[in-house]
This record gives sequence, structure tokens and C-alpha cells, in this order.
Amino acid sequence: MGVIMKFIINANYGSFDNIQKAANSEKLINWWDDRDERQIHCTECFAALEIIEHLKLANLKYIGDKSELEKLNIGDMSENLRILVGKAEISKRLDEVPLAGRDGAYKSF
Repeated sequence: MGVIMKFIINANYGSFDNIQKAANSEKLINWWDDRDERQIHCTECFAALEIIEHLKLANLKYIGDKSELEKLNIGDMSENLRILVGKAEISKRLDEVPLAGRDGAYKSF
């Protein structure tokens, strides 16, 4: 049996309890109100869940997200792959994220 690669996802789930709840909150959000930050949390967390499911299909072991890790009491929480989803998560961990695209509207790393 080979080495199992482990990964962790970081996504900003805002006022929701975790990534799963934020990702499935689309019916609670007023999508016409641009001031509702839950739109961003829902969209980014939905993307995070999609990444999780695809990496599980590739036989990588999902460790968890920030809220889940705080509840776990395990000795080795090291991961082989850390994925940051969303502008807030990337910006708070990296000083300068290069602008991408013609208009520079989105940041990527």
C-alpha cells in the first residue's frame, strides 16, 4: 500500500458554522443584494466542497477545514497539500498575490 496524501481546505465560511453549511446556504441568501457577504461565503465554500470531492476521488485523504480541525484531537495534523479558496483566505496568508486576467479583477496564486 502506498503513501496516502492528506490535504486540508481553507475557505472563509463567514457567519456559518462550517464550509458545508455555507456551501448549502443558497436558499438563505438574497442574491440581489450585493451587500450580503454570505454570497461570497456560499460561492467560495461551494467551490471548496467541489475540490474536496474531486480530490477524494483521486484517493487523497481529506483532513478537514479550520472548524473541524479545532474539534479534532489528533497527534499528526500535517498535510501534504493545503488549498486556499477565496480572496480572503489567500490575502491573509500571502503578502502579495499577483493580479490575473486583463482587468485584474480576480486574484490568483
